[in-house]
Amino acid sequence: MMGDSADHQWLTSAREKFGVLTEVDEKLFRAVVEGKTADFRSNTDELNDPAKSDEWNHERSFSANRIVWLCTNTKARELLSHRGIHIIGAKVEGELDLSFATIEMPLKFMRCAFSNSISLEQARLRFLSLEGTHLVSVVAAGIQVEGSVLRILTYSAEFLDRIFLESAIVYL
Repeated sequence: MMGDSADHQWLTSAREKFGVLTEVDEKLFRAVVEGKTADFRSNTDELNDPAKSDEWNHERSFSANRIVWLCTNTKARELLSHRGIHIIGAKVEGELDLSFATIEMPLKFMRCAFSNSISLEQARLRFLSLEGTHLVSVVAAGIQVEGSVLRILTYSAEFLDRIFLESAIVYL
């Protein structure tokens, strides 16, 4: 469990950036700072299908800019656990633009839903998993994934024509 000073640090940094934080924001930030999974799943299995995320309530949604901030802001990165960002069952609103970013920690999104595209053009990542996640599109030309395999597993075969990985490098 985080100490009071660490708790205060991430809250202060997040509030400086975003102003008022929602309960969803706090749950997300607290989990990633503590090195835990941010689990937004419903207790009812049929409500956890990412393809039906339009039916999910606001208690499972947050803006993609939260992830961008966690991955690219020096202050935010210093507060994160080495375990990285692991999110289950959330709806990420807006474009997740991590183009040209270098991200040393793992990014794992399981059974999540993205309302817009994910841009990873020329990004350098340690690990990325989008297992079971509903995606609009992924633009990742020139992406470099080091140390592990880029995992993009989706329920929808129609999505496969919306993954752009030209010049991608994946180190095994």
